[in-house]
Amino acid sequence: MSAQPPTDAGLVLFGMRGSGKSSVARSLSALTGRASADTDDLIERATGRTVSDIFARDGEPRFRDLERSAVADAAAHPGWIVSVGGGAVLHTDNRRLLKTVGPCVWLHAAPEFLWDRIRTDAASPGRRPALTALQGLDELRELLHVREPVYRDFADFTVDTAGRSVDDVAMIVLQAWQSWPRSAPA
Repeated sequence: MSAQPPTDAGLVLFGMRGSGKSSVARSLSALTGRASADTDDLIERATGRTVSDIFARDGEPRFRDLERSAVADAAAHPGWIVSVGGGAVLHTDNRRLLKTVGPCVWLHAAPEFLWDRIRTDAASPGRRPALTALQGLDELRELLHVREPVYRDFADFTVDTAGRSVDDVAMIVLQAWQSWPRSAPA
């Protein structure tokens, strides 16, 4: 049985690495029966390479070009649940396109919580390349410091994922989505 939002709008999930974007998108897809797309998955399928390999061999600018194409592809499908990498919303064109999808949800957690989650995730090395000269928790703190103003401005609502299961976060997001555009931050 699916729980449909009372709108034809899709949904965008964004936030820092380890915030649960991909997992929550899959859970929401199962709950609603709607298609979901992860832009990192779209990039990897299109190139036959991992995100880390693209960063290592071609650099971040090339990855961001591929990411813009993946965002445009996902945004072209009405009603989709779209999860995007943490840096995707830093680009103005991506933000503009993603706002056409539907409400944009910032999945937020403190860097310490994210770091604990990332360290235990077997997929992290292939999907989460270093973005600064810093390592681990220090890099997460720095990235969040830089990105947080953009995230706050872009978010239609924010959900704190710390200490919550994927299914709990998905239900919070679904409830806010069902009341969008009237929803308040969760």
